[in-house]
Amino acid sequence: MGISPWLFDAFLAWVNAHGFFVHFFTIEKERKRHKGGREMKRLLKYLKENKWIYGFGVLAMGFGIFMDMFNPIITGRIIDEVIVAGDKEAFKHLSMLLIAITIGRALMGYAKEMFFDFGSVRMITSLRQEIFDHIQSLSYSFLIQKTPVS
Repeated sequence: MGISPWLFDAFLAWVNAHGFFVHFFTIEKERKRHKGGREMKRLLKYLKENKWIYGFGVLAMGFGIFMDMFNPIITGRIIDEVIVAGDKEAFKHLSMLLIAITIGRALMGYAKEMFFDFGSVRMITSLRQEIFDHIQSLSYSFLIQKTPVS
C-alpha cells in the first residue's frame, strides 16, 4: 500500500508554501559559489606566518591526547592490582601516576590554548594592519565619494 497521490500533492503544496525548497536551493547555490575555497587560500598566508606557534599548539594538543590515553590503562591496573589482588603499595604508585598524568594533561591543555590564542591574535593583527594600510593608500577623493556621511 503506497501513499495516495492527493496526500503527496498536498504535502508538496504545504512544503512549497513554507519555502523549504527555496531555502534548500539557496543554500546549495551558496555552497557551490564558495566551492573554490579562495577565502581559505587567502587565510593560509596568515597561517604560514604563524606556523611555529600553531605547530607548538598542535604538539601540545597531541601530548595532551597521548597522556589521556593512559587513564584507562592505569584505572585497569588499579582495579586488577589493588581491588582484586589487594596490593595497597601499588595503589600509592598508581594514584601518584594518575595525578601526574592529570597535571600534565592540564598543563598541555593550557599550553594548547595559549599557543592557539596567541597565534589567532597575531593573525587578526596582521589582517587589521593590512586593511588599515590599504585604506590609507586610497585617495581622499575615493573615500569622500564612497563614504556617505550625514
